[in-house]
Amino acid sequence: VLLIDITSGLLCAFSPYLVVQKRVLAKLGTFRSLHNLLREKVNELMVENDILTKNVDRLEVSVTELEAVEKELSKLTNTDDVDRLVHVVNESKRINDRMKKNTQAKIVQQLITTVLRTDKDLDLQISPAELKGLMLRLEHTPGFDFHKDRFLMALGNTDESVPIEKI
Repeated sequence: VLLIDITSGLLCAFSPYLVVQKRVLAKLGTFRSLHNLLREKVNELMVENDILTKNVDRLEVSVTELEAVEKELSKLTNTDDVDRLVHVVNESKRINDRMKKNTQAKIVQQLITTVLRTDKDLDLQISPAELKGLMLRLEHTPGFDFHKDRFLMALGNTDESVPIEKI
């Protein structure tokens, strides 16, 4: 009978501990699923980065085409061929539009790369310290104007870590 009393006393003593451990294990399962979800987001960002890289390569081709149009335009200055000039001007507009789109894609690619490089601990969260570094990098990135106040307003609460996809 003494053995049964000791056993039931130990059971009563350890049951709260078992309940706490069960909750901890349940939370770990949700962290794992969140981590997998964040991995999917990173993979999507990497695919988008590859697409933007291809767009930048196309921009280089557009620059080459624009140089060819410029050479043709310089030839036209010696002739009176108005139709040819109109064609060259239209072609130049088309190439300029493509260059503008490719430049915008390059800027987006730079932003994504900057954000991913700022996440030093690779947790897909930008901590307040990392956010300060990100803003400093963005202020010194050529190609666009960075508005710190608008950026902070769009992020909301910056006292806590901010998910990468929110940026």
